[in-house]
Amino acid sequence: MSVQTSILMVTPPPGGLWPHGYTVHKGHTPESLNHATVAAATSGIIPSPELLSLQWNQAIDHLTNAKIEITFLPYPQELLSQYPPDYDGIFIRDVGMFANGKWVKAHFAVPERQREADTFARLIEQTYHVEIVDLPPGADLECGEVFFVKTPAGSYYFGGLGRSNKAGHDAMLHIIKPDHIFLLETTGFHLDTTCTPLIDSSGHLVSFMYAPELFSEESKKHLSMLEVPLIALDPKDTCGIGENLGNMAVNGLSLPGIFINAEEFNTPGVEAHIASLGIARYSSPLPYFHHAGGSYHCLTNEVRL
Repeated sequence: MSVQTSILMVTPPPGGLWPHGYTVHKGHTPESLNHATVAAATSGIIPSPELLSLQWNQAIDHLTNAKIEITFLPYPQELLSQYPPDYDGIFIRDVGMFANGKWVKAHFAVPERQREADTFARLIEQTYHVEIVDLPPGADLECGEVFFVKTPAGSYYFGGLGRSNKAGHDAMLHIIKPDHIFLLETTGFHLDTTCTPLIDSSGHLVSFMYAPELFSEESKKHLSMLEVPLIALDPKDTCGIGENLGNMAVNGLSLPGIFINAEEFNTPGVEAHIASLGIARYSSPLPYFHHAGGSYHCLTNEVRL
């Protein structure tokens, strides 16, 4: 299989991640609370540096075996030097995205994370020499809330309204001008903890997996207009519902002909469905990253120049 795409990842800092425990973050709505971090902080979980490094290296092995090209950005010292240090910067997905050869910088609904967006925007500018786009006042957009799928039959934009708002999505939509737009309300703090598109090796959107229990009625009606099969997941394959945490299987890197995540799906028939589409599957556990609310999708970001 040839290289399907190029992605960004962030190299973990030498001292490891979350050495003093996990930070609890909340956006501007009750649904935007990251319950995984609440559970981890309440339980006093501190990652073992050795096991976390093992999980990370196994993940890199799977991405490399899938013939995915990776550009590693250094973990910014600016994030480590603040107090308390910010380790959530490992989740490069959240801080922005490439759009029409530019980098659109996220504006976080969680104010204490805005430094991540600012810091990584400077790194992106230095690395790729692209224009950095700032969102207008009042626009919130965290890019774990965005799936953008460009196919031979048109482009699709799925945007979450947990830690992002319509003004934030509108600013992005003005730049990329997708053919199909789905703005969705869920009980997940980021859209990518509740659903995922599946893309075949020809680059076509062939399925959309989501947990209906996490979506508003209006959003479910909207998704019913999507002209590909909708695959209903049990909430346990997502971030879960409230304090009933899921396994985050849905939070995977979905590329043409590839789906990489940390768990097999518990929902009956889902693995067989993915296999029937000819999509290559890779899985490797990331429990210490799940405590922070992230997995493969959060740890990666497509390079689109």
